[in-house]
Amino acid sequence: MLYSSQCEYAIRALTRMALHFGEGPVSAKTLAETENIPFHFLAKILQDLSRRGLLLSKKGPRGGFVLARPPEEITAAEIVEIVDGLEFMNRCAVGYLRCCDETPCPQHDLWMSVRKHLENYLENTTLAEMGSVVKYKIQNLEENTDPAERAVLMGLARPTKKEPIEDDATLDPDDAESDEENL
Repeated sequence: MLYSSQCEYAIRALTRMALHFGEGPVSAKTLAETENIPFHFLAKILQDLSRRGLLLSKKGPRGGFVLARPPEEITAAEIVEIVDGLEFMNRCAVGYLRCCDETPCPQHDLWMSVRKHLENYLENTTLAEMGSVVKYKIQNLEENTDPAERAVLMGLARPTKKEPIEDDATLDPDDAESDEENL
């Protein structure tokens, strides 16, 4: 991915907070559990976002974090810039130090096009829009889906364990024949 894990986690947590905007503070623990993010790492990210003015923190038993502004006013570009910076947008795609229009690298023209699309996406996509996508996905998943599986299905988390691969010796020979017919 283009972003650091820290930035990915920030986007996921802030998107989740957008879903609950106006409902009061959300604790770091709740966000960590819901988004399958390591708690201590997320707590540091949220504290940094609070120091940078994107979040407000509320202390006390019902404390937590709230967005400092409505989710319609916070863009993906703002989040990425605060967490990772936007310098990666101006770097050469293949690492040349002096890549420019006059001395382009082999990927220069392609990267310029991709960069413009990415800049447009980041600048014009708000937390409210990202939250709407997540809300739609949540509503369209079966209610009995395991929360961790639900997060993976929604694209919010990576699988935490690999499924065992069936050994050929344990397969039913009749199933193997029907599989061959389908090839």
